[in-house]
Amino acid sequence: MQMRSSRESLVEIFECNDTGADTNITVGVVIERSTALNIPFMINRTYGIVQLGFDRTCEMLQGIFNVRLVLMPCDVPSCVALKWGALAAEMRYTYNPHVIIGPGCSNSVMTVSRMAVAWNLPHFTYLGTDEEIGNKKEFAMLTRMSFTMNSFARFYIEVFTYFGWSDIANIYDPNDYRGTLVGTSFQ
Repeated sequence: MQMRSSRESLVEIFECNDTGADTNITVGVVIERSTALNIPFMINRTYGIVQLGFDRTCEMLQGIFNVRLVLMPCDVPSCVALKWGALAAEMRYTYNPHVIIGPGCSNSVMTVSRMAVAWNLPHFTYLGTDEEIGNKKEFAMLTRMSFTMNSFARFYIEVFTYFGWSDIANIYDPNDYRGTLVGTSFQ
């Protein structure tokens, strides 16, 4: 099995090819990159685990599939759905993936997922916590790998009920992405 990595401007391509495999699979990953935000799923913080995951995938599929991972980061100061739509279109028409993974922000997930439905292309998101994304008629190709914020809120409500707490103060920083997600889920 031959593994290699190459860069095409901001896009990084990882490949593992095996002479015994005659089926090729391309996985497109569109992922957040920013120096302004500090959210846990950004490529700035997850690059190492993405590489390890790809290496493990190649080991598991050795002799069965040739795998190509196209990693396309998006420099975003916030959740800008139109930019993600353009990035997904570039991914689709330049690299022709069999599946798209990402992004995480709900508004951007909605944009990319609607496009994936039109392309009949499976779409996975590692976040996408908005309840609306659960509409399988509109987002038929989407698989969400996380809970919704409503699920988190229900969990907290169960804890509060269990302990008999009725007066709860929720203090969060509205300028922090993660705090805002949890904080607004209680409103």
